[in-house]
Amino acid sequence: MTRTEVRRSPWFWMGVSFAVGMFILLLVAPSTDADEAEPTWEHHYDGPSRRPMMASTIAMSADGNYLFAGYSERNDDEANSMVVFFDTTNSTPLWNYTIGKGISSVGISDDGNYMVAGSYDNNVYLFSKSDSKPLWNFTSNIPIISVDISADGEYIVAAAEYQNLYLFERSNATPLWDFEAGDEEYARSVVISSDGKYIAAYSDFHVLFFERDNNTPLWMTPRGSPYIAYESIDICSDGQYVVAGAEDHLVLFSRDNATPIWSHSSIYEYTSVSISNIGQSIATNSMGTRISLFDASNSSAIWSYTGDRAFVDYVPVAISADGEHIVSSYGSNILYFDCDNSTPLWINSNYAWGRAVSLSADGKEVAIGTHDKVLFFNDEDNDGYWGRIDVFPNDPSEWFDTDQDGKGNNADDDDDGDGVVDGEDAFPLDEEEWIDTDSDGIGDNGDTDDDGDGYEDSLDAFPLDKNDWNDTDLDGVGNNTDAFPLDPAASLDSDGDGYPDEWNQNMTEANSTTGLRIDLYPEDPNRWEKEDDDSPAYPLTMGLASVAVVAALKRRKYYYPNPLLLRNTPLPPIVDRLQ
Repeated sequence: MTRTEVRRSPWFWMGVSFAVGMFILLLVAPSTDADEAEPTWEHHYDGPSRRPMMASTIAMSADGNYLFAGYSERNDDEANSMVVFFDTTNSTPLWNYTIGKGISSVGISDDGNYMVAGSYDNNVYLFSKSDSKPLWNFTSNIPIISVDISADGEYIVAAAEYQNLYLFERSNATPLWDFEAGDEEYARSVVISSDGKYIAAYSDFHVLFFERDNNTPLWMTPRGSPYIAYESIDICSDGQYVVAGAEDHLVLFSRDNATPIWSHSSIYEYTSVSISNIGQSIATNSMGTRISLFDASNSSAIWSYTGDRAFVDYVPVAISADGEHIVSSYGSNILYFDCDNSTPLWINSNYAWGRAVSLSADGKEVAIGTHDKVLFFNDEDNDGYWGRIDVFPNDPSEWFDTDQDGKGNNADDDDDGDGVVDGEDAFPLDEEEWIDTDSDGIGDNGDTDDDGDGYEDSLDAFPLDKNDWNDTDLDGVGNNTDAFPLDPAASLDSDGDGYPDEWNQNMTEANSTTGLRIDLYPEDPNRWEKEDDDSPAYPLTMGLASVAVVAALKRRKYYYPNPLLLRNTPLPPIVDRLQ
């Protein structure tokens, strides 16, 4: 059996919580290491006022194949609410049915064949999967504020505001019995065990427990017990355990009597509780956005997760029937947990104000009713990627396809389809980038200074070389690298003697603008021409005196660097002696 609990009418929540809570909560999303998830699909209805209707209550079949939701206008006096039935394979409803005033509560059988809805128009409605027309409806004197249905759809329970509890068989709109509440016993919410044998309800002052065959409570907590102002209730599949949330306590009962098995105190109200099928695991949420997991054997929480903000009026929570997963929502945050860890497996913070939550029996499907839509998440292939995030929902080995070529990223050697294989692509998931010359995290196509030398590419003669940016002689070699930055004929001088090792491509001595001559000994800084070379070693511009000096040096086999470089250098002693 899958159920949803709505503690107060939608407009009460909206008037009190939304105005204050949304303002606070939407400012900050929770800070965790959790992954993100996106819905597989979403759905909304616009009411006559052209505003989206609120999905205030929701229930999902045990197998996750069907979803039943109640949409309500923001005002209970408007006759513009409806129930909507989905096959969860897509967001197009199988059918919908308009109901007078707001929808307070819905439930669905485990197989999705039968659905029940309670409304503020005083009616209980029973539907079948095949038709939007109700199988029957029962009219009370006052609004129906809570409903539930057994796993097989055979039994339905309903609570009328401040008055009666009703038990129905599926075959008939006439109640099998009703319980007329007194001033203190009126029910605020009601649940039925999956097997349909036991019923539990709460009022402000009491928890009431019934067997199906009798409208006299099997037990009822006494007035004046330590626990008052009950806020929420749930029952396990065989009725062995009942968990109730009170103003400042969480209380666990057995079906045998009204004496609690244990209680757990809190400074916050337990506004929502949920118990697994066998009753061993209990999930709770409170006004303090504190999500907790308990075990039936112990009143101490196994773990707790506290949200970033503390003021929330109603925080829904649900635990999967197998007790393995929890989903909850507060403010704009939807959180999904594995029960082994208090860190959410994923968080979605993109949708306003979750009002109702529901899980499939194994927790692989999640439904959320929000301020303005229904959201459905699933992880069909169990690869850890939920909803629209998983492009291959039936392939556990793939989830992303960046270039949309039909091949998942795990098998694709060029994820972004830019023609550069991932192993050589600095940005394997960005089709517009593949190189990052300066390793600054900005691809060259988007970087205005590719080499990071401080000169924008448009002004940089060497935009991919951080060591050069100017080329004065336009020989293709940057000034910082060019041994002769003012002469286009040469650029390399290995021994640093002022004579080039070679001419640049297509250049000769005739092209030199500074009178350069080739170095015949490019690895020897002390020699640059042959000994028997009678040609002047210095340019004529140095004058006859310079030529004489050089000739004298050559006769004595003394060799010095290029005389051009000696212009501002004192002559060595041997030259002084020649003068």
